[in-house]
Amino acid sequence: MDRIPVESSTVVSAGYDASTSTLELEFTSGALYDYFAVPRSTFERFLAAESKGQFFSQHIRGVYPFRKI
Repeated sequence: MDRIPVESSTVVSAGYDASTSTLELEFTSGALYDYFAVPRSTFERFLAAESKGQFFSQHIRGVYPFRKI
């Protein structure tokens, strides 16, 4: 999956696969995670968020199933 760089102190890059509704996030720690059943609108709101880390904490972490890659 192609990821795009984002400006954030916690997230380095983000990608989205619309065919599987999978959000992929690369964190500053180097960890890479896939989040499943994420609506495209959530991905778009993440990209538009002033604070990517805060948006992640409030709207993604603990909301969607995930796996570490």
